Amino acid sequence: MSDKENILLNMVNAAVKAGFAILKVKNAQYTVKTKSDNSPVTDADYTAQNIITEMLSALNIPFISEESVAEDFPTRSTWKEMFVVDPLDGTKEFINGSSQYGVNIAFVEKDTPTMGVIFLPEVKELYYGGNGYPVRKASVKNDEFFTSLAQLKGETLPLGVHSGGYICLASKSARTSETNDYYEALKKEIPDVRIEPMGSCVKYCAIATGAADEYTRFGSVMEWDTAAGDALLRSMDMPLRDIHSGEPLKYNKQILHSSDFTVKRKR
Repeated sequence: MSDKENILLNMVNAAVKAGFAILKVKNAQYTVKTKSDNSPVTDADYTAQNIITEMLSALNIPFISEESVAEDFPTRSTWKEMFVVDPLDGTKEFINGSSQYGVNIAFVEKDTPTMGVIFLPEVKELYYGGNGYPVRKASVKNDEFFTSLAQLKGETLPLGVHSGGYICLASKSARTSETNDYYEALKKEIPDVRIEPMGSCVKYCAIATGAADEYTRFGSVMEWDTAAGDALLRSMDMPLRDIHSGEPLKYNKQILHSSDFTVKRKR
C-alpha cells in the first residue's frame, strides 16, 4: 500500500468511526453551547473531533480543525501537508433533526486539497477519493474498520446526470443580497433552473454524484467547510473557484476563510 493510499484509508476509517459516534450522541441527551463566533457546538462535535485526532495522530501530519485552536500562520506556512477537518459539518442541521450533516476530512498539500472524505452518518453514505484515486460513493452499514479501499466496494462517480432541468444548490443557513441577485440573473439565463436549498457538505456530494449542477455562494465560510468537498470535486475537474478571479480556492491561508466561490458541472 502506498503512503497516499494509507493516508486516504486512515481518513476513511476516522470519518466512519466519528460518524457513528455522532449518531450515538444524537440518540442520547447532549448539550448545546455557543462559541465565541455565536455558532453552536455540541457534544457530538467534540466527540467526533477527539476520535479523528486520535486516529490520525499516528500519521504525524498536522491539523487544521474547526474544534481546535489553529497554529499561528508563521508555523502553518511551513507545513507541506496537513489535514483540514470539520468533525461535524452542519451542526445546526444536526440540532434541528435534519439528516443533512456530515464529517469532513481533507488532505491538503501546500495550498491545494488533494484527497477528501465525506461521511454522511444519517444515510450512511461515504464519499472518498482524490488525486490518483477516482471519487467513489460507498454504503457503510456498520461501524466497521477497513483494511483496504477495495473492501469498500464503492461506485465510481458520477453515477449519471439527473434529468429535469438545471439544479442550482443554495445554502440553507446563509443567503445574502448578492446571492439573491445571482439567482435572479440565473433564472433569466436558464428559465427552467431550480434553486434547491441544501445543508452542509451534502451539496458537494450531490454535485459529485450528478444529482445537481451548481453551487454558488457569496459570503465567507471557513476552510474546513469546503476543503473535503473541494478535494473530491477538484479531482473530478470541478474545483471550487473564486467567483471574482476564476482561480481555484487556496487553503492554509493566513485567514482561514473561503469566500465568494462557485462550482459547476460542465453544460
